[in-house]
Amino acid sequence: MGTQSTAVLVLMAFGLLACAEEAPNQQARLDERLFESIRQGSLELADSCLRAGARLGARNTEGATPLIMAAISGRTDIATLLLDKGADVQARRDGYYGSTALMEIAASNDTAMARLLIGRGADVHLRDTFGDPALNWAAYYGHIPFARLLLERGARWDVASRHGTALDIAAKQWNLSLLEFFIGQGAGQPVRQESARRLLAAVRAGNAEAVRDQLENGAYPGQKDELRTPALLRAAASGQEEVVHLLLQYGAEPDAMNRAGQTALAAAARFGHLSILRLLLAAGADPDAAGETYRLTPLASAAMGGHADCGRLLLEAGAGIDVPEAIDGFTPLMLAATYNHPEMVKLLIEYNANPYIKSKDGTGIYELISFSANPEISKMIEAYVLNRQ
Repeated sequence: MGTQSTAVLVLMAFGLLACAEEAPNQQARLDERLFESIRQGSLELADSCLRAGARLGARNTEGATPLIMAAISGRTDIATLLLDKGADVQARRDGYYGSTALMEIAASNDTAMARLLIGRGADVHLRDTFGDPALNWAAYYGHIPFARLLLERGARWDVASRHGTALDIAAKQWNLSLLEFFIGQGAGQPVRQESARRLLAAVRAGNAEAVRDQLENGAYPGQKDELRTPALLRAAASGQEEVVHLLLQYGAEPDAMNRAGQTALAAAARFGHLSILRLLLAAGADPDAAGETYRLTPLASAAMGGHADCGRLLLEAGAGIDVPEAIDGFTPLMLAATYNHPEMVKLLIEYNANPYIKSKDGTGIYELISFSANPEISKMIEAYVLNRQ
């Protein structure tokens, strides 16, 4: 074979190789352009990308499909287009929680998008990698309209996951209005005794005089509601200092727990009711009391709520500073960083919280602050770790 023929063959080989490399690159560009059209909210551009060959099953760098991105962006028009073109309504995000579009839009309470997805076949019973269906996601965020829609479509509040049922999750997140909604829908055990119902109604209404009347007439001060939330905890959560005082005066147990193992002290800490916190501690409440299933201590609740004054009072009362919650293994310092509360982080650093503890999946404080949008928290923790070395 001559030199010229050999050169031609070599050029052809390079050309084929270039074409082979260009094809996936072109596909990747088309897919990225589709994701960009969703970010821009451009229905026309999205349609153009799909006609040019962009893939419905493409994944972005966060493992989401175009439909998931359109759903969480609230773009019902683009989501409708994608579904019309054959997008898989049940597709899961790669990694993360293996979540679907229906699960993720629970965060934004987007019932219009939920109706679209369910109407196109989204299964309300489908679970993520932790076993949580969409209703459990709604319970985490506390959105009643979203929860109502899911229940109307057959969702159940008693489906248990690693995080518990929707009822447990709502309790853990202090979504008390959602718990009331679930009770209204028939969740829990009915309260049969008339005096108990009257006492609970008075506490719900924040009517201290009515509470006093019921207690004087023999109502049980340790009464719990249909979902096992103590009257004392409810009063503490809503800042009813006089009612808390009355219930304690008539013998309510300071460390009585709700279904998630949280106490009235934790409730006061979560919502920043410092005077109630003092009242409960004076009555003998344990600053570390928490149920074993979730181990959500009062200090953990203060960290979630970002109430540094409550956290200080708990630490002065002897609360354990590094007690991790039981599901993910997050310490109060990790929770304060996760929930973006710099004053709480500062307090825990002042009391020498351990920054080296890892969660159950190996996540440490540095991994958490890397996702934080608050540079103040990052700087505080970095300086703290350097000073400890």
